[in-house]
Amino acid sequence: MKIVHINHHYWPVIGGLENVVKALAEGIAKLGHEVHVITSTYGAEGRPKEETVNGVNVHRVRSVRLGYPDLTYPLEYPQRPAQKRRRSARTQPKQPIHG
Repeated sequence: MKIVHINHHYWPVIGGLENVVKALAEGIAKLGHEVHVITSTYGAEGRPKEETVNGVNVHRVRSVRLGYPDLTYPLEYPQRPAQKRRRSARTQPKQPIHG
């Protein structure tokens, strides 16, 4: 199954929700599923925009913070998952998304 998590921060940022999403994503990846996390670049400056960390495909997008750190608005969207999804949308069943 292909699973996408969307969160305003992800590793290497340390926080309660970040730790939960990381543990959930890595646990699901260990079960053999294809897991993607879409997150902002905040706190991950110097890290690649796309990388695989412990079996999880991490996609970091440019974003702007609106007032405080938990309110983050994306200024761009990752291309690879969207392109793959469009090509296979007709042949595969709907996938769950957690955000």
